[in-house]
Amino acid sequence: MNAARVPEFHIAAGAVRAELARRSIPRRDAVLALQEAGLSLGRTAAYERIAGLVPFTWTELEVLSTSFEIPLDVLAGTRAPDVAAVRV
Repeated sequence: MNAARVPEFHIAAGAVRAELARRSIPRRDAVLALQEAGLSLGRTAAYERIAGLVPFTWTELEVLSTSFEIPLDVLAGTRAPDVAAVRV
């Protein structure tokens, strides 16, 4: 079962990177959000998740979703991003 879930998380990492870039959110801000959420996550570990080297947990995706007002299904890669949500 774990083998089937790993590709989903790698897709989520790609969706997270794409959505952060689309909304012009610097990676360092996403790293700070993950670190300040009380998940005991270090800076390197947070960068590795955003880079797609380490899978996200659902809790980490929820933190990013809440911090930047991005729907969880967009971050998980299960829904297309809303073009109207981009801040100009």
